Amino acid sequence: MRLTNQKNISDQKKNMHRSERTLEKKMTTETRRFGMHANLLYDVITKQAGTLQKAILEGVMNGVDAEASNISITLKSDSVVIEDDGKGFADRAEIENFFETFGTPHQEGDATYGRFRMGRGQMFAFGKNSWSTNTFRMDVDIKGRGLDYDLREVDERHPGCRIEIDLYDELMPSEIEDIRRSMRKWVAFVDVPVTLDGVVISANPADAEWTVETEDAYYDLSSTKTQLAVYNLGVLVMEVHAGRYGIGGTVVSKERLDVNFARNDVTSSCPVFSKIKAELKKHSDKESSKTRKLTDSQRHYLCEQIAAGVITEEDFDKPIFTDVEGRRFSLEKFSNALWRQDNTILVCEKGDRFAIRVKQQGMAFCMAKETAESLGCKNAEQVIRTLRDAVADLHFQGMTNWKVQSLRAHLAETKTAEVEDFRHLVTKEYEPLDPAKLPKTRKVLLDAIRKSSYYIATEMGVAFRQIRPGQSDLAHAWTDGSSTIWVETRQFSLLTKGYKGCARMAALLAHEYLHSGPDTETHEHDGEFYERFHNVVIDTDLIGRAADSMMAYLANAARKDSRSPSKTILKFEDLHEALERAGGKPNGQLITESEAAEMEALAALEAASEIEDEEEQAKAA
Repeated sequence: MRLTNQKNISDQKKNMHRSERTLEKKMTTETRRFGMHANLLYDVITKQAGTLQKAILEGVMNGVDAEASNISITLKSDSVVIEDDGKGFADRAEIENFFETFGTPHQEGDATYGRFRMGRGQMFAFGKNSWSTNTFRMDVDIKGRGLDYDLREVDERHPGCRIEIDLYDELMPSEIEDIRRSMRKWVAFVDVPVTLDGVVISANPADAEWTVETEDAYYDLSSTKTQLAVYNLGVLVMEVHAGRYGIGGTVVSKERLDVNFARNDVTSSCPVFSKIKAELKKHSDKESSKTRKLTDSQRHYLCEQIAAGVITEEDFDKPIFTDVEGRRFSLEKFSNALWRQDNTILVCEKGDRFAIRVKQQGMAFCMAKETAESLGCKNAEQVIRTLRDAVADLHFQGMTNWKVQSLRAHLAETKTAEVEDFRHLVTKEYEPLDPAKLPKTRKVLLDAIRKSSYYIATEMGVAFRQIRPGQSDLAHAWTDGSSTIWVETRQFSLLTKGYKGCARMAALLAHEYLHSGPDTETHEHDGEFYERFHNVVIDTDLIGRAADSMMAYLANAARKDSRSPSKTILKFEDLHEALERAGGKPNGQLITESEAAEMEALAALEAASEIEDEEEQAKAA
């Protein structure tokens, strides 16, 4: 029994030691490094290449980085040769570190363009490569052998570097010409002579003529040019629309720009380009201040500045925004246009015929889509939000600050719309008209109707609606149910028929105010509608006050224009004067206020009944 117990104790100790060793193994930490599969490198080499001319450009920049004094390109349908007289690869170690290994970083100052040591992969992607440099030759065939290449030493020394590319796909004549055209543009200002098929295609920028030169760059700028070409130490990086910076032309940096991996844009953090942008802005502002007529590029640039909240006093007078008809609006005129056009804005294609009709009828400011896009917006809601933010904290002195406050107030009240929102309002049956195009006499009548509308809205306890002219064969008036009432212009003549005609116009307006939605699709009224209408005209003095305001306005307008009021208006004034003097009718029979109100209500009900009958007859016809 004792032997058995001792054996059990021994086994327990062994198991304990075994567990401790296992725990030790589990707790051991190793530092590992991520690697890259060969397939990924293969994809980087074969897929980073965009075009053959881009690959050739990499060869040219490699020559500049190698401090070459001459670089030549020979282009044929089946081959490309790029040769320079630079340093080349000095020894085997450099080949292993800088040719064989991708991504070895450059040391600060050891290259003009190079950053990633990845560009040679673009040349590999287009054909079999043979690189000759000093006493070494490297043969690469990515499609045939993948990532394997041959390295050998040769007896004949080759100074610099010669790259021969046996193209996988033969070039067509048009492709060869396209490459030549691109290379002439892309290396135009490299300060090392570059020849293409024996013709020099580069020029030292220091020897060229420029409109401006600073310590950072050379500039050839013009407000009439639609493109801006930006060169990084003589090599084209990007060609953008002039609207991006407000001016067109050419810029060649004197220091290296920080470019992206694809070498087709400058990073936003580049300190050199920040100075260049400031210089571009200075010249753009100078050009735009010379004349009130702006180019499309300048308008695009100013819109971008507005969206960024950068607005100057001068910008309030510059014709920046474009509407559907192609008319230009400064910020001040845009503010006024919003107010005149029902504080409503929509975005549409320039020239949209239906939107032009909407705009001409004063129903909305129709902003051209190109302006919205320049503001960085896709729709009217984004436009209003952007503009509200842009002027939220804007402050100037004097008159300009008043303009800012006015614009801010109008934007706060502005509603957005779509073109389709007006389809039911702008039709052959219901056609809004532009108030500005009315004859002078009708404008006076319209103003009288508008004045009475305030009384009606106040008495009914509803929001005031704009009164606008219109034409229709179906209705005397119609509404969108929220912001606007259109009155058929032939109904304006009611105001020339004295008190009864004005009462009828007041009843017509009250009728439309009771509609809480558009009444152009259907015009059916239920018992509740008639009860509300009855209560408005019987239980209030709405019709009388509205009619009085119209008659009084017409009388004042006539006298202001040095004319005598019409007989009907004079008769109305005589009646009121007699009532005030005698407290009753001119013939001496007293009339109470309630009796007068009842007479006005009966006139209004009579007018409303006539309106309903005539509209029903028109629709039936």
